[in-house]
Amino acid sequence: MIRRMRSIMPLFLLLLVAMPVAQVQAQQQNKTVAVMSVSSVDSLLGNVGYLGEAAGFAEALPIVTMMAGPYLEGVDRGNPIGMVLNTDGQEFSPLGFVPVKDLDKVFAAMEDTVGSPRDAGNGIKEIPGFQPIFIKEQGGFAFIGQTIESMGELPQKPVASLGNLPNEYDFAVRGFLQNIPEEYLQMAVDGLQEGVKQGLEQLPEEDRDNQARMLEAQMKQMESYIKESDELTIGWKTEPAKKRTFIDISFSAIPGGTLAKQMNTMANTTSDYSGFVVPGAAMSMNFSSEIPEEQIASSMEAIEGMKAAALKEIDRDDNLEEDGRMAAKKMAGAAIDIMIETMKTGKMDGAMSIVLDSNDLQMVGGFHVADGKDIENILRDLAEMAKNEKDFPGINFNAEKAAGVAYHTMEMPVPDDEEEAKKILGDSLEMAVGVGETSAYIGFGKNCVENLKQIVAGQPKAKKVLPFDMTMSLTPIMEFVAGIEDNPMIGAVTDALKEDDMDHVRLQVVPKQNGFTYRIELEEGILRAIGAGVNTAGAGDF
Repeated sequence: MIRRMRSIMPLFLLLLVAMPVAQVQAQQQNKTVAVMSVSSVDSLLGNVGYLGEAAGFAEALPIVTMMAGPYLEGVDRGNPIGMVLNTDGQEFSPLGFVPVKDLDKVFAAMEDTVGSPRDAGNGIKEIPGFQPIFIKEQGGFAFIGQTIESMGELPQKPVASLGNLPNEYDFAVRGFLQNIPEEYLQMAVDGLQEGVKQGLEQLPEEDRDNQARMLEAQMKQMESYIKESDELTIGWKTEPAKKRTFIDISFSAIPGGTLAKQMNTMANTTSDYSGFVVPGAAMSMNFSSEIPEEQIASSMEAIEGMKAAALKEIDRDDNLEEDGRMAAKKMAGAAIDIMIETMKTGKMDGAMSIVLDSNDLQMVGGFHVADGKDIENILRDLAEMAKNEKDFPGINFNAEKAAGVAYHTMEMPVPDDEEEAKKILGDSLEMAVGVGETSAYIGFGKNCVENLKQIVAGQPKAKKVLPFDMTMSLTPIMEFVAGIEDNPMIGAVTDALKEDDMDHVRLQVVPKQNGFTYRIELEEGILRAIGAGVNTAGAGDF
């Protein structure tokens, strides 16, 4: 899922590249390339005020409002503001619109900075400059363009061009990727390819082949995305009633295409490891996706290139003796091979949680693998390679068995000179790896085997989940850190978080028809914590 995000995000960059390429000329406008939306001045200022108050900077809002006030005279503060970027297939023509009650007051407020507008005829005003701006009032809106011709046929209902954006977001930009002229898309792709080529030329010669294999696979996938991408939206929203703010990056593919079919597989993702998302954990994460055959094939080249690059890096490590180098290469190669074989099954699935309580740290996780025996083989190789190491305690194979899972344990002593580690882990760190037929489980901390056995025993199968969902609760994290380090900033942040339970950061991938939305969400407590940290840093109390 994250790989798809990395592949899709450059499409937005392509859109930004395409927008300023041509000088705007008077041409017939027939396709919309992008729109920009602001919900309204009052809504935006209100939500900015909420964010400032939540972060402890309420006194800043009146200053901002006072400074902006003169420029808002004559503006209708309750209706959306927008911009539409159109193309005739050759050139681009932007048209902005601002709701107004009295355009003369707007001009008067701008006079000191841009001068007085002059009459260009037909109700059009011109603000001269290096790039003249033309403005015309119609139907309660001031339309803004870069050419006098753009003032010719103005829309009767300009807000309709923004679709649902004013209702969904405080600020948003949406690109209609299929409407970008082919020559500009190709120009952008050529630019990316040239950048890749120059990057490869700067690498040592022995690294170029591996990097080229990875980048070639990514560029092929990139071209596929360009051909089948439909819309890309980036939007910001604040919801004071729900005490949160979030940013969405939303993508959709053209219906019926290969990319759309891949996206639609996310609508029914299930997990066999959802029990490892532990309630109240400081951090929890799950991921799940079905991998189409064509995507598996295209990913293999990139992963094989990554494997070759990793092995070369080990070869270059001067700190390793020959035996250690051979062992490291064997372990790294085996780990990547497990990833490859698992991907070939067409399913990626796993979940994990970190639980913090006072000075106690525990981690549990469960993951789908092609063959659990491969995990066990790595452990046995590790035990054999490290058996002569002085501080290696050995691995207790098959320490316990339950529900078809064999648990292998190890207890690593914490060195006496590692004081901070001893505060967290105690005198030793308990570790366990559980191996099932097509599953691997891992645990750290006290009673980790019992924790794993309990979760595996009660774990639901094929539970419907989001393709990716990560949640961090900042309060237990900061309390844990405060127990290790006495720092006024940490204390101030922790106190701010304790006011309520709104202390979460969430990253989620939410499926939709032919696409998905990637959301980054902050709850109100995070804003308070940021403000407390800034104020403490400003006072020098850290």
